[in-house]
Amino acid sequence: MARYQKGEYKRDIILYNAKYLFFHKGIAGTTIREIAELSDDPVSLVHYYFKKKEDIVRQIYLDFLGNIDLFVYSSLYSDETSTNILLAHTVTQLIYYDIIMGTPENMRVYQESLKVQSNAAILNTYIEHVYRKLLEDMNISLPEPLFQACISIDFGSRRELLNRCYAGDLEIETSELVQIIVRTFPLSAGVPADILSSIMDEAVRIFHSLDYSSIKFLI
Repeated sequence: MARYQKGEYKRDIILYNAKYLFFHKGIAGTTIREIAELSDDPVSLVHYYFKKKEDIVRQIYLDFLGNIDLFVYSSLYSDETSTNILLAHTVTQLIYYDIIMGTPENMRVYQESLKVQSNAAILNTYIEHVYRKLLEDMNISLPEPLFQACISIDFGSRRELLNRCYAGDLEIETSELVQIIVRTFPLSAGVPADILSSIMDEAVRIFHSLDYSSIKFLI
């Protein structure tokens, strides 16, 4: 048990130092060797926990989303029997993008990660789990190929939209941008537009009432 805890601690230190360097230098400007040096570890130990830099990036996103999810569900619900998955996911996405777009450093890392790999590659396991729960909660059944097609539409349109916004081709407020993004999968999957609009309005109201300043993407 002690060895496991020590290993988890060392992994967390490496991850924190990677986030520190990404924040100040970007993903492309940071090397595995620099992460190892800041962690006072050999490069081989960094590779032991993370085979490549993309694995570090993926873990940062998963931890970030996990922290937001925990915050949202603990803020909205006292027990799992009363949850509204679509509402919680929408609030999570509003917080997620607000934090990412809140600083130039966060935005730079997000843009860099989009260029290297898609959101689908980074978050596929997470988003599939959320969307399956969402459909179950809404009593919607989709054949697996259609479910995967809806996810592909969601990720593809999301990446194109965000890249155009970052390039300056589109000027959209963050809350409006997120609402467009969050609507894509539910509408494709058959969630009625009036129900979705009602949930969006409620999610925006909740979003503005929450203090999530303690949640960080990087540092």
